[in-house]
Amino acid sequence: MDDKKISYSPFNTTFNFIVAIGFVILLTVLVTQVHKTAAIVFVLALFIIAGQSMFMFIKSFVLFIQKKPAILLTQECFVDNSMGIKISWTDIIDISIYNFNGRIFLAFSLTDNSIIYSQVLNPIQNLFLRLNAALSKKSFMTNLSFLQGKNQDIFEIVNGYYQSVPKN
Repeated sequence: MDDKKISYSPFNTTFNFIVAIGFVILLTVLVTQVHKTAAIVFVLALFIIAGQSMFMFIKSFVLFIQKKPAILLTQECFVDNSMGIKISWTDIIDISIYNFNGRIFLAFSLTDNSIIYSQVLNPIQNLFLRLNAALSKKSFMTNLSFLQGKNQDIFEIVNGYYQSVPKN
């Protein structure tokens, strides 16, 4: 079976990148201009919390410019390039579509969630992955808004590939 690539959505990726850059600039200006300790602590906390999403938007844009696929399906694994996650097909129990806070995700249930956590070295990103898993009861989720194509079509491509790969 040939590898399958799913590309980034040009509009959504570019729009999210512009929003991320604007947000980073705004927070940077606030930190440099505000001189009250409480305000600086608030802005830094906001930057830490929202910074993970902003980082994802910027990373996705860079990968889009480099013409790298958002998702790569190989005989061995599912690869989410924006998250830097590889999941062996044999570690996947189920794939579904999941609506989380108004966003649509491709959700994976895995045999062991530590498969994901061990690949994420950023402690804040790792914490958010664990919180998402606890809240959603899904091991890992890929945001479909970054991807080119209809959500249901992307799900059918990934799930069809998963179903057709031998799981020895």
